[in-house]
Amino acid sequence: MDDPVIPMLAKLLIPMLERPNEVDTLGLDQTAVSIMAYVAGAYGPTPLAGRKPAGVLAPWQLRRVEELLDASLDGRITIAEIAKTCHMPTASFSKSFARSTGVTPRRWLSMRRVDVARKLLRDKAISLSEAALACGFSDQSHFNRVFLQLVGCTPKVYRDSL
Repeated sequence: MDDPVIPMLAKLLIPMLERPNEVDTLGLDQTAVSIMAYVAGAYGPTPLAGRKPAGVLAPWQLRRVEELLDASLDGRITIAEIAKTCHMPTASFSKSFARSTGVTPRRWLSMRRVDVARKLLRDKAISLSEAALACGFSDQSHFNRVFLQLVGCTPKVYRDSL
């Protein structure tokens, strides 16, 4: 069967494979869950159009997820592990998290890493590479790219502006 969506979803893996030292488990897991959810929805017994859309997380679930992600800034936690603590199926959890926060778990984690980094950068005694590692980035280059994408400047420029 020639499916145009599967190759597009598989292309999401390319950046992860090109920079394996920057891959976090959460991002890889989220991509895999997306591919599996698509295949199950498109080819499973119940078409996606007939399914009830996912809701939002309860406040206790959202607090628990944020705690887990804060404790796993290195991204070495899986969607399945987080969903289990919320007593939810993996695919439902991902959709509910996105509806609750407006972003995917991986994007939320990146934003949280940068928030923590911004606080660390106020302390001039902490080097940029120390801040990068403390926030779960694989190296300073990875830190610079994500910080620039989310803040609009590099960590050094941000620190110098304080």
